[in-house]
Amino acid sequence: MTILSEDHIARLVDDLPKTLETETPAGQPIHVVYGGADRFNAGTIAKLGDIAQRSFAENTPDTISLIETYGIDEAIAEKVHKQVTRRLESCPIEDYRVDFEDGLGVRSDADEDAFAENAAIATRIAMANDGLSPFLGIRIRPLRHATARRALQTLDIYMSGLLSEDGALPSNFVVTLPKVTSPIEIAILVSALLQIESTFGLREGSIKVEFLAEEPRALVDEKGQYALSAIASAADGRCRGVHLGAYDLLSSFGVGSSSQTLGHPLCDHARSIMQFSTHDLGVWLSDGATNEMPIAKHRGTDLTNVQIAENRQHIRSALRTHFDNCRRAIGQGFYQGWDLHPAQVPARLVAEYAYIAENLERTLQRLHSFNENSERSTLTGGVFDDAATGRGLVAFIRRAKALGVVVADGL
Repeated sequence: MTILSEDHIARLVDDLPKTLETETPAGQPIHVVYGGADRFNAGTIAKLGDIAQRSFAENTPDTISLIETYGIDEAIAEKVHKQVTRRLESCPIEDYRVDFEDGLGVRSDADEDAFAENAAIATRIAMANDGLSPFLGIRIRPLRHATARRALQTLDIYMSGLLSEDGALPSNFVVTLPKVTSPIEIAILVSALLQIESTFGLREGSIKVEFLAEEPRALVDEKGQYALSAIASAADGRCRGVHLGAYDLLSSFGVGSSSQTLGHPLCDHARSIMQFSTHDLGVWLSDGATNEMPIAKHRGTDLTNVQIAENRQHIRSALRTHFDNCRRAIGQGFYQGWDLHPAQVPARLVAEYAYIAENLERTLQRLHSFNENSERSTLTGGVFDDAATGRGLVAFIRRAKALGVVVADGL
């Protein structure tokens, strides 16, 4: 005997909320590199790529130096070294942001007008000569009363210079907005972008938006509720990503500069909030920046042996710090982050490829066993897998494919 009729069950099921399956866009870049708009020219991205390659060749020329610098397992060092070398040869700078905010600093209106005009010309020249990174964008100043007019004027000058006279929008182009505190700022940016698209005959929504979560109110509003969902939704489908602005966030809470690191508990909490409040919005999440640069402290051609040793120690320490920060973020599900200097790129790549190399074989075994059992709960080598961990195994393999470690269903 049963109690619930088919009609009763059907009515109960109809009352359930609909589940929205919003997938995050594929192809997320591994990093974003920021550079001041005053220094941007048609050869900038190629130059930065050369610096990244040279840094890796000089600081970790072989597997021994790779192990010493990053502490990775000897069993994977040769593989990781080859993978990073290939990646640096093929695509060292994957995402670049022409920066009109902190990277430019305080400038006169006349100077910023000129920088915007020149950056637009440089972008067009680089695009014509295949000199852009696969992802590109600009960062404007905050849309606050003190800087909003300047931000919108820079946006207008750059986009007009880029798109006039039959100019085209670069692939994967985005406008990044810093120091966001409310949906209205995103809505204002979208309004400006709509006008630009209309004027130059672009499809509505062509120009994507990213913003920085670097103010407390970007994460939690004045009512104590998560704020990111409403802010991202204000982009009306344009929001491609949200970036953690670690140092502004930590400063706003009174954390002293000597304690400001990506590993600070407040940054861990911020990353958690970013994940909880955007998990169904289909946006990319990006970690913040390591502010310790792997460049020589002493310059010149007549350095003493002590200075040379200090340079080597400082560079290795900075690379290891960046590596550790990247690994921490990866462990929390953040696979993209900021690189403030091209010499940081190799450390990020080592972190990504080492993470895959350390876990790939075991993950493939667990996934094979899970699939063989028709996705029922399985026990592989003392590790229990069910549907939940199965999704994690698939996510790992997708990441390995994105990095080119796994091709189709083989290695």
